[in-house]
Order: sequence, then C-alpha cells, then structure tokens
Amino acid sequence: MKFLLNLGILFLFFVSVGYAVDYDSFSLPNGLKVHVIKTSSPIITHAIAYNVGSIEERSGKEGLAHFLEHAMFLGTNKYSNEDLSNMVKETGAYYNAFTSYDITLYYFNLPYRHLKKVIQFEADRMRWLQLSEEVVENEKQVILQENKMYQNNVYSVFYDTLRRYIYPTTNYGRSIIGYEDYFKRLTVRDIKEFYDTWYIPSNAQVFIIGNVDFKEVRKLVNNYYGRIDANRKLPSRAKTTEETYTADVKMAFKDSRVKQEVITKSYLVPSLISDTSVGKKDSYSLIILQDLLSSKFGKIYNKLVLQDKLLIDFSVSYNDDQRGSSTFAFTLIPNKNVSEEKAIAAFDEILAKTLKEGFTPLDLRMSVNRIKDTLELLREDETQYLFSIARYLNAGLTYQETQKFVSTLDTIKTQDIQNTYNKYFKDANHVLGIAQGE
Repeated sequence: MKFLLNLGILFLFFVSVGYAVDYDSFSLPNGLKVHVIKTSSPIITHAIAYNVGSIEERSGKEGLAHFLEHAMFLGTNKYSNEDLSNMVKETGAYYNAFTSYDITLYYFNLPYRHLKKVIQFEADRMRWLQLSEEVVENEKQVILQENKMYQNNVYSVFYDTLRRYIYPTTNYGRSIIGYEDYFKRLTVRDIKEFYDTWYIPSNAQVFIIGNVDFKEVRKLVNNYYGRIDANRKLPSRAKTTEETYTADVKMAFKDSRVKQEVITKSYLVPSLISDTSVGKKDSYSLIILQDLLSSKFGKIYNKLVLQDKLLIDFSVSYNDDQRGSSTFAFTLIPNKNVSEEKAIAAFDEILAKTLKEGFTPLDLRMSVNRIKDTLELLREDETQYLFSIARYLNAGLTYQETQKFVSTLDTIKTQDIQNTYNKYFKDANHVLGIAQGE
C-alpha cells in the first residue's frame, strides 16, 4: 500500500482540489464516526478503522494487535467463520485487513446492494467476537507460518532491527507482526482484554466510498452500529514522541543471507500529524524535499548512480502519516566494488552540495506539480484512497484541515526548505543502518 509518495497524501489531494465533492460525515450517540463519499463506482468499499495498533501493546505482548486482526475473522455469537465465507461467495465480495502501528483496518469491496450484509457483520464483530482456546491455538499455527515467511526475508529482519535503534523509547520500534516467543504465550484472555479495551465505537471510524445513497447509508449505520453501547472509556495511550538522539547511532546488521549491501540514514522528524511548527511548514517542506531529493532527474541520483556508478540505486522516504515521531530516510544500494565508507562519504558530499546550492522557485513549482500529477494518477484506486482517509482522520486530522493541503504546498518557499533541512538533518539526529553479508 505504499507508493513513491505516501498514499495518505492522496486523500488530502482529493478533497483540496475538489474530487471528493459528494461527502457526508456524522457521529452516532455511541461515539462512532462515519464518513461517506459518493462516487460513480458500482463496487463500494466499506472499511472500519480502529484507532489502535501495535503501539498500544504492553511489554511482553508484542504481536497482540496483529493476532486480534486474525481473530476478528474467526466468528461471533451470530456469524461463524463459515457464514463469512458464504457471504463472500454470495455477494462476490473481497475482504482483507491490515495492522499498522497506529490503526487496524478491516475492509470489504462488494456491490452496493450488499452493503447491509457487511454492516450487519461488522457491527456484530465489533462487540460480540467469540473465541475459544481451540480456535486461538489453531490460529496461532497460521500466524507462526506467516511469521516464518517474514523472518525468511532477511531485509524485513534488517528493517525491524533498525526500527529498534530509530525508536528506542517508543513502541514504534517494535515489530508489528510480533515475536514468536511472545505470541506463542498469548491467551484467549489476552486477546479478549485487548479487544474489549480498544474495539469500541468511540475508538473507531467507518468509511464508505462508492455509488451510494446517503440517506440509505445513514439508516443502515444507525440501525446496526447504533445498537452498540458506549459505556467503556479508553485508557491512556502509549508514548509516541521519540527522544532526541544525543549522538550518532550506528547499527551494523550482519547475516549470511544478505547478498546485496544496504545502507540507510534515517533522520528523526515530525509527521504531518505530529508537526507543531507554525502552519505545519516543517512537514510540508519535508514532503516537497522528499520529492526533490528522490527525483531520478535530481543531482544525487545523477551523480551517484548514473555518473560515478557508486550506487545501483538510491531512494528517499518520508512517513508523513504516523501519529507521533517519524523518519526521513535515505537508502543507498552500493555497487559490489564500493565500500560503505566510500558510498556514505560520496552521498554526504553531494547532499551537502545540493542543499548548499539550494532550490529555485522553479524547482519547487515543478516538485509540487509532480506531487499533484502522481496523486491524480492514483485517484482511480478508490480502496487505496479510502485507506489514506482512514490513516489521516484516525490520527486526528480534521476534514477541514485536509482541504488546505494543496494550497499549503503552494505556499512553501525555498527558504522554508532550507530552514527545515537545517533544523532536522544533523549528525546527532540520525541512525545509520548497514546490512551486510557475513
């Protein structure tokens, strides 16, 4: 679900330039928030995003949020797992789910005429999930196989290890999929406790997109989601702000399975959500800077990949939709005959030169236009569009704030870019990660 640009930006682009004009939102008395977007698509997407992910897991319970994601498909007191399978066959639906650090999302794609069945099912499992020791133990075997596949990818293990160095004081440093020793010990009681604590109407938002009837959707939502009580209160949330590093941090990862060396430099920065700068100029500058520095036509790629052939590839990423602290990361893939020291020195030199020379107003205008063009090409994928809505609105951004996205990008000046770079891109504010074979 990730492209060159974070898909979360897609929602901001849609609403700020007028694509999502048929939009309705409302809240139920029990606290559930609902967002409905009318498009011309006969296949609708219904998603429910719970404002909880792996960051809320207690120590020793890593993998619990992901385990619950699996458990949510195991049946309720009204619907068995077989009932769900039959509904999918009868309606031609597609369904899936994912767990992130900040949210857990479940979604269905199906014809609009079957929306009622999905709402009935989702409302039922929001409150009446049924689990037994036997069912949980069987599902553990499924997750164990999933974990083994994940662990077999050495680069997945590398990035999981790297996160522990980037986020040493928050749960963003944990593995979402969990650790085998921990989830082997998870019990039905653990899962039910997490479910009862976080899976409540006031901690969830429903998103529906497609060729819908607003009045009918409101009626269905009220009839089924509206029946769920709202008597429980949420506990205090986990820390999301990472401590500032006091010195350079280096993580050397060695594994015989590493066939291609990878070098990363990850800088601690705010996300669009956590940015407290005036007008969120820091995060908007980072969005543009990510495009400027990652361009295949830019100075860094041209110098290190095309001219000097020190690198096989080079990329830049910025996770703008994380609720707390985030990262702006450079990834270098050096050629076989190039040492890590030479690759890093060459990169540091061209990066410093690029920023010293600065960017022109034309550079910024072209960058913003590239962002707009890329997002416009992505707007046909309504399911991904819905995911982006969920990430931003669940994290606390308001619909009104999203409408200012493009206009705010247009206000960023070259000096804003330079100020943001000087503020965050310091030697003592990054983690150097290196993956090498043994």
